[in-house]
Amino acid sequence: MMRINNLSIAVADKSVAQNVSLELAAGSVHAMMGPNGSGKSSLAQAIAGHPQYGVVQGSIELDGIDICSLSMDERARRGIFLAFQYPSAVPGLKLSLFLKEICCAVWPRDEQPLFAQRLAAALEVLGLAPTFVERNLNEGFSGGERKKCEMLQLLL
Repeated sequence: MMRINNLSIAVADKSVAQNVSLELAAGSVHAMMGPNGSGKSSLAQAIAGHPQYGVVQGSIELDGIDICSLSMDERARRGIFLAFQYPSAVPGLKLSLFLKEICCAVWPRDEQPLFAQRLAAALEVLGLAPTFVERNLNEGFSGGERKKCEMLQLLL
């Protein structure tokens, strides 16, 4: 469960969202809609812990724990992940290497030898062939393949 209580966010001392409160039940799906400049992306960045998006007041609780003092990587380890509308392609960077580096950065050292096994399981969940990760990161990917690539990152 995620609970946001009376959250106000600032970027470079400029207020970008004020007094946001909401509750998201575990396993539920939500969409946030609003006009440009209404604070949707700012809220997402603040939840993820982007250092430029400061919490001026309020709290962000994940499973009953206030995460406002946690770094971005600590939040990622707890399952907070941002997906982008147009994920960037990175020519020359193999997806498998990218995924392995991410896992080595966030997994405990004793879990890192399980990378190949967990990658194979995640590929199967998404219905992707093992050769999918031999391609360069998002290079030449369709929109759906880019989303599956993000889901693969999240699963790992």
